[in-house]
Amino acid sequence: MRLQKEKTGLDEGIVILVYFALKPLYLSASGTLQISDIILLLGMGVFLYCNKGRLRFPPQGFQLFSLFAVLLSYQFIINLVWSAFLNDISISKHSLYYLFNFFAFFTCLYIGEKIGIDRLKKAVAAGAFYSVIITAVGLLFFQNNSSRSTGFFENPNQLGYYAIIMITVTILCRDQMSKFKMITVVTISIWSIIASLSKAAIIAVFGEILVLILFFQKKKTARRLAIQLILLGVVGLGVYMLFFSESDLILRYPTLAAMRHRILNMSKEGDTNLAYGRGYARVFEMLPHILWGTGEGGYDRFIARHGTEVHSTFISLLTCYGLIGLTGYVYLFYKCMGKGKQLINNAIMMTGLFLYAITHNGIRNTLLWMVLAVMFIENHSYQEQIDNTMTNQQETEAFL
Repeated sequence: MRLQKEKTGLDEGIVILVYFALKPLYLSASGTLQISDIILLLGMGVFLYCNKGRLRFPPQGFQLFSLFAVLLSYQFIINLVWSAFLNDISISKHSLYYLFNFFAFFTCLYIGEKIGIDRLKKAVAAGAFYSVIITAVGLLFFQNNSSRSTGFFENPNQLGYYAIIMITVTILCRDQMSKFKMITVVTISIWSIIASLSKAAIIAVFGEILVLILFFQKKKTARRLAIQLILLGVVGLGVYMLFFSESDLILRYPTLAAMRHRILNMSKEGDTNLAYGRGYARVFEMLPHILWGTGEGGYDRFIARHGTEVHSTFISLLTCYGLIGLTGYVYLFYKCMGKGKQLINNAIMMTGLFLYAITHNGIRNTLLWMVLAVMFIENHSYQEQIDNTMTNQQETEAFL
């Protein structure tokens, strides 16, 4: 991949920037095209038109394209079969979400190949910054009647998940963000998580912070260990203040008090139970179809989470598309996240998203697929640099 690209005309990265910036604006019902989706579709159309239907991907992108295309075709077949069997056309419609993300993912790869990884990450970073500003406006001026805030989103869980993604983007694009923008994005994201009162998002952000402090990237030195201990102490004090202290600083703010109540009383809420509250027990109901799944939709068939989808990314993939579909997507995630040190660092960055995925299905969120696309491009840019360095060393040794 060419790491440095000449700038010609309007940078294609503007499409990614605008998509991230406008993602919080839900102007129609959830599950339908929002303004950000429409702009992304228009961008895809322009790129296809200008390139006569042929888009250039990173050198390793064709294998990923083939894998994703096979998975998508498999999902279409499974949903089509179950739709015909149950006489429920709504099942086959679920494949369209994955089709949209398929095109969004490879549009992001095309843009990354066109403008280079650094400028792509700058576009993502700028989009994230403007996005949280819009989110803050929604939280300040568009409060709903519920105790759980949604901002411009349709429900509070969407807000919480979005905030986790924004924190992940901040870590991923830290070299392309100023300290002011990083602090702004993280602060508004944490505010969004607290305002949403999403238990999954609250636990996910604490888990992400803990893993980052303990394991992320830096060499193990005495100074590093001292910093880790201090940060762990700060986090521990913060947890105590938020959930166990009687400080007026916490109790006099209704949102913080409500967050404490939700977390400390999780065991009393029915949706905390993984088996039937989140739908994990559906696995036992679909055992005869464990290999290929039962399709995505027609949830009135099941007792666990009757009438609604399973609230877990991986269990939802398993019940809808079987071991074949789950294995395929896990492998696709793995291919995006790289190998060796890159894989470890990316897995650490994704900790919050993985924790959230235990109790919510977030695989249809397009921002997730764009994060994975950026990781894929960066991993292979990094690997290409290593390969070039080794080649140069070998050529020098041969010359000497």
